[in-house]
Amino acid sequence: MMTPIFVISVFLFALTCPCNAQADQSDYIRCQSNTECQPGYCCTIGAMRYSIPQCKAMQKEGEICRPGNVSTLNVTLGYPDGSVLTLKDVYYILCPCADGLSCDIKEGVCNKLSE
Repeated sequence: MMTPIFVISVFLFALTCPCNAQADQSDYIRCQSNTECQPGYCCTIGAMRYSIPQCKAMQKEGEICRPGNVSTLNVTLGYPDGSVLTLKDVYYILCPCADGLSCDIKEGVCNKLSE
């Protein structure tokens, strides 16, 4: 017969084991390129140090955008846990305007394409 102390000890041990495991890279990395995002989304990297790349929605009509030639980045990032992440063709901070929209050079907002 098991004593209550033994049962409680096993239970507490089982609870603490997952807490000590290191986070897997896939737990916090959302994308490494635009191809990993759903249609209507793009992979972006933020301006903060150790920023986590993530899929964001393309800019909608009336939302701010980056006028001019919007280029993508190819970069290798290092994180404090020692992980290294290679990003290919990701956008910096903002996605471009959604299909059917263009970025107005003067206002810096997405507008419908003129026909």
